[in-house]
Amino acid sequence: MTAFLQQWYAFSMLSVSFIYVFLPLSLFCYYVLPNKLRPPALLLISLVYLFLVQPIVAAFLAAFILLDYLAIHMMECYGARKFWLCFAIVKNLAILPLAALMTLPVMIPLLAVVYVVSSLDGVLAFYRREELSGGHSIANFGLHCVFFPRLYAGPLQPYREFAAQLGQVHFNSRSLLVGFGQFVQGGLKLTLIARQCAELFVIVSGFNSYDITVLSLWSAVILFGFWLYFTLSGYCDMAQGIGAMFGIFLPKNFYYPYQSPSIGDFFERFNMTLSAFLKRNIYDPLAKSSDIATDILGMLLMGVLFGIWFGPRMNYLLWGVFLTIFALIGRYLPKKLLSAIPVLIRRIFTFAAVLLSFALMTHDSARQGVSQMLGMLGLRGHAFQNELIMYQIISNLFLLILAAFLCTSAINLLIQWAQKSIPRIVDTALAVINIALLVIFTAIIY
Repeated sequence: MTAFLQQWYAFSMLSVSFIYVFLPLSLFCYYVLPNKLRPPALLLISLVYLFLVQPIVAAFLAAFILLDYLAIHMMECYGARKFWLCFAIVKNLAILPLAALMTLPVMIPLLAVVYVVSSLDGVLAFYRREELSGGHSIANFGLHCVFFPRLYAGPLQPYREFAAQLGQVHFNSRSLLVGFGQFVQGGLKLTLIARQCAELFVIVSGFNSYDITVLSLWSAVILFGFWLYFTLSGYCDMAQGIGAMFGIFLPKNFYYPYQSPSIGDFFERFNMTLSAFLKRNIYDPLAKSSDIATDILGMLLMGVLFGIWFGPRMNYLLWGVFLTIFALIGRYLPKKLLSAIPVLIRRIFTFAAVLLSFALMTHDSARQGVSQMLGMLGLRGHAFQNELIMYQIISNLFLLILAAFLCTSAINLLIQWAQKSIPRIVDTALAVINIALLVIFTAIIY
């Protein structure tokens, strides 16, 4: 887990110099330019940002963009479309083991996967001759691949939707303010909640063998689940916020997945844009045959790729397969039986299954993960609880309650109601709150 945390916090977007120097200068340079020059300028800004973080990463990604664009150009101008598509696919898949072998802290597998998926989506759009706004512009294609806030965890976006926005960017003060507020809120998810949950997870998961209890094992996966959600959704909120400031609107990527009533619904709420990409390019082509075997194969393949998204490790792959099996069970159970089960019970069961699956992600090997799953089910002879785990829970009760509450849609529903009833008051209140949150955020990262 420690190595996993180091990968996430090696990035520099959570820094005072980024917030108060790089971001304002980038926005100024972006908006003083004519509309036609903004996409290439933003591509240059993204590469400069990557260069400041790690020069060799920027060099690699610039080279990859040129190779992918070469494939598109050859495909469009000289035919042999399948050959150049295969060239792009093989080249992009080769990036993943290269990223895994590199020791640079920022060239982590997830960054590579975000680039690969974005690049392949663009190449496939040209291969399918989709109606594209932006045509053959290397700036539009390159920006889609390496728009710097998206490289952390997404959100992914179809190339046709992303490129369609680039020719219509105009300065909008409201988008700038709302986007900055979302950026700050995402940053606080990471620094105020995710990091604290991670530190507590390290403590709880590091108990000596004689101190391990069933409750400590469940507590560990709950803390990991909080860390994972607030980390990924925090980075995606920051990406959406920065995107809005530059006039680019990115889709929502997480929608309260821990209150899902089924595993299938969990996949649709957790990393939503990845699920949509896999469904569009993997499941839908296979589902044309309309037989059960192909449907199961397509879902299992999606589950495998969903797991590998987090890195080329067997336990991540098994995590995706484990949840897919539950999704298949829910898919083929009689609908009358499912409808007879209260929604609250289905949500509790789904959340428990997701937590059980996280045991596979919190260890370096699948064997250790399975051992923890058995322990969580009371099959390893552990006591239910002891004073050590109760002390940790009571000492961090506020953090646990806050994290659990923010995983639900309660605040979102309250804000939506208030915006309909008292919109002016809500806008003013949110502006004041965002300023206060910026002060807190700055104090934390300084």
